[in-house]
Amino acid sequence: MARRQLAQPEKRASGKAVAALIPDGASVFINIGTTTEEVARALAVVSGRVRLGYLRRAPPATP
Repeated sequence: MARRQLAQPEKRASGKAVAALIPDGASVFINIGTTTEEVARALAVVSGRVRLGYLRRAPPATP
């Protein structure tokens, strides 16, 4: 089972709870992770709460 699917209801609830604590107009850095992904998802649900300035995936590591 993928990490994204493990404890999904709990991650979604955590994401909503954290998003509720972030005030409008705040700047937030969200690092990689399946729980932090739910925070971003919860913020995006409320129109106008999320504005991405710069989003980039890191290139894969070379051996």
